Amino acid sequence: MNNLFSQIKPFRDIVCLLFGAVGSVITSLIGDWSEGMSTLVILMIIDYVTGSLVAAVFKNSSKTDGGGLKSSVGFQGLTKKFVELLIVACMYRVDLLLGIDYLKNLCILGFVLNEIISITENAGLMGIPLPSAVTKAIELLNTKNQEESEE
Repeated sequence: MNNLFSQIKPFRDIVCLLFGAVGSVITSLIGDWSEGMSTLVILMIIDYVTGSLVAAVFKNSSKTDGGGLKSSVGFQGLTKKFVELLIVACMYRVDLLLGIDYLKNLCILGFVLNEIISITENAGLMGIPLPSAVTKAIELLNTKNQEESEE
């Protein structure tokens, strides 16, 4: 049994080294891990899970023809979330360049609000009743977003 532990230890050390290196790279890209980043990542996960549930269980996704689950659509969603994190990293670097500390936080806040809207839309697609104020706010934001993208 002792021989088994001696074989696992080098593997464990390599895994710890890799996680430490990845953590160092992430910290250099986005700065200190803040409550805002934690909130954003948690909401990204919740949005991805609820979006997947809408497609897999309720077959009501607006992103596929039949409303069902499609791996390429899921991969696109993950890719978008990864790019959002890259944008946060860019804003952190601009903060450093300009000697300020709020662009990253404003960027995180914008993405957090976007994730909340998406989670709420997913809940609506599941048939969960939403307060009319919430649905009106989502419609208003979607309309404003469409108008801005047409300009």
